[in-house]
Amino acid sequence: MLELRPKYPFKMLLEEAQMSRGSYLYQLRKAPSKCLDAVYSEQIAAIRKIHSDSKERYGYRRVMYALRNQGMHLNHKTVHKLMHHLQLQGAHPKSYKKYNSYKGTVGKIAPNILNREFNPPKPMTSFATDITEFAIAEGKLYLSPIIDMCTNEIVAYDVARHTTFDQINRMLKRFEDVLEENDVTGALVHSDQGWQYQHINYCNWLKEHNLVQSMSRKATTHDNIMIEIFFGRMKVEMFYGKEKTFKDLKDLEKAIKDYIKWYNTDRVCKKLKGLSPINFRKQALNSVSMT
Repeated sequence: MLELRPKYPFKMLLEEAQMSRGSYLYQLRKAPSKCLDAVYSEQIAAIRKIHSDSKERYGYRRVMYALRNQGMHLNHKTVHKLMHHLQLQGAHPKSYKKYNSYKGTVGKIAPNILNREFNPPKPMTSFATDITEFAIAEGKLYLSPIIDMCTNEIVAYDVARHTTFDQINRMLKRFEDVLEENDVTGALVHSDQGWQYQHINYCNWLKEHNLVQSMSRKATTHDNIMIEIFFGRMKVEMFYGKEKTFKDLKDLEKAIKDYIKWYNTDRVCKKLKGLSPINFRKQALNSVSMT
């Protein structure tokens, strides 16, 4: 039955073998590990490659979606069992120290228009931004990204050694290219109350590009949870536990850029039906254009 399961319906096999589902599962639990190697040899090879290609970041659920994208339809319990058998596991979440750019009221405080509506109906309508810090022995780097809250795609970002408004200007310039390419008007851009986002030049830039500014309430991290989740996930998957492996800040910057490219183009996400952010955006925009 194990050998035939990939080819025939499970229910039909049980009926032909005159076996109950419970009996089958009981015998399967008693099966030696070499039986798994023989029956799931193709899937095991694929799991090893997926886990390796993700730099050991994927847990069993993301491995399951990656397998499905390759045409191998295993449920999450089977993938979990096979990864346990192979002694493979993904990166585990952990708390991280949040970089705080709040310096009091130094400019305009915008209202919280987003109001925790984190699931916009289509891409390029609702964005979030913030800054996070990466510290190694040589010094620190600061990442300033903008995320599309519909697709989880990092649409623009900048990496710098200092948190100046020049960094924000560079990020906005890259964001401007995205806006022109996708003809975005009236979209919401949410941030915390950091001094960069109160700056008159930042506020005026949003107005000039017909974007609506929104800010979290003071000391309320969950008002901007989408970008915070990205920061936490990124640091778990490419930074924590690896701080000493970076030769210098240039090496760290390359790792940050490589991760964002991989995250946008390849990293599968449950929220996005097992697709990467860019693939989900393309699929969503194609659906909109066809309606």
